[in-house]
Amino acid sequence: MLEVSGGNIIKVLQAKDFKPRILYPAKLAFDFEGKTKIFFDTEEFRKFISCTPSLKELLEDIF
Repeated sequence: MLEVSGGNIIKVLQAKDFKPRILYPAKLAFDFEGKTKIFFDTEEFRKFISCTPSLKELLEDIF
């Protein structure tokens, strides 16, 4: 769901009143400023993005 294409698909389905959901837990891990950041849910990732201006600008079209 956190991929660009996957995120867009979820948004389209939600706009058309479908109820998409994740059937299995997943985690997102990436290196940022020399440290590995790990997120287990989308909301936690969105909060991190909103506190990090460079990521917020980079990902503004997705989230």
